[in-house]
Amino acid sequence: TDPARYNAMCVRRPNQRIIDPNDLPTHVQFFSSQLNLNQTLETETNSEPSGDSNSNIVVHSYDIAHAVLLSIAWILFAPMGALTPRVLKSKTKPWWFYLHVGIHTLVVVCTIIGAVLGLVYGSHQNLSHMVIGCVVLGIVSIQYFFLGWLRPNKKAGRIRQFWYQVHQWIGRIVIILAVTNVFLGMELLDAPVGWYTAVGVLFGLMMCVYGAACFGSRKR
Repeated sequence: TDPARYNAMCVRRPNQRIIDPNDLPTHVQFFSSQLNLNQTLETETNSEPSGDSNSNIVVHSYDIAHAVLLSIAWILFAPMGALTPRVLKSKTKPWWFYLHVGIHTLVVVCTIIGAVLGLVYGSHQNLSHMVIGCVVLGIVSIQYFFLGWLRPNKKAGRIRQFWYQVHQWIGRIVIILAVTNVFLGMELLDAPVGWYTAVGVLFGLMMCVYGAACFGSRKR
C-alpha cells in the first residue's frame, strides 16, 4: 500500500505521527531482520541434542541376566575360590579342596551361561568386550577341565610344583581379565557411578583379603 495514499485516507488523531514514505524501507528492513533472527533462534533451539548420547540404550532382561551372572561369578565367587587354599588349607583338610572346587564350578557354570546369553542375544557393539569375554571363557575352561582335574600327584615333585605355579598364575590373570570386562560391560549399559563404586570397593576388599592371606601363608 502506498503510504501517502494511506495517510490521506486515514482520519488523523491528535498528535498522530504521519508515516514518512522515505522511512518505509528502514522499517521493512528492521522487521525483516527481527523475523530472520527469531527464525534462526527457533531453528537452533529445535536442533539442540535431547540428552546424552547413551540415553537411547535399551536394556533387555537377557542383558541384566548376563551382567548379574558374570559380575557375581568374577567379583565374588572367583576371589572366594582363590582364597580357600590360602585360608583353609591348613585347617580343614580335605574340605577346603571340595569347597575350592565347588566355588569354581559355580564360576564356570555362571560364565558359560553368561557367555551364551551375550553371544546369542547380545548386540556385539563392543568388539573388545566380546573378545575379552571369549578369551576368559577359553582360559577358565582350560583351567577347570584340564589343569584342575588333571593335576599331577603330590609325589611328582617338581612337576607338581610347576603345575601349581601355572594353575595359580592363570587363575590370577583370568580374574583380572574378567573383572576388566565387567567394567567394560557396565560402560556398555551406561551404568551409574554407584555401580562402578560398589564393584570397585567389593573387588578391592576381596583383593586386600587375598593379599593378606598370601602374606600370612609365606610367613608360616
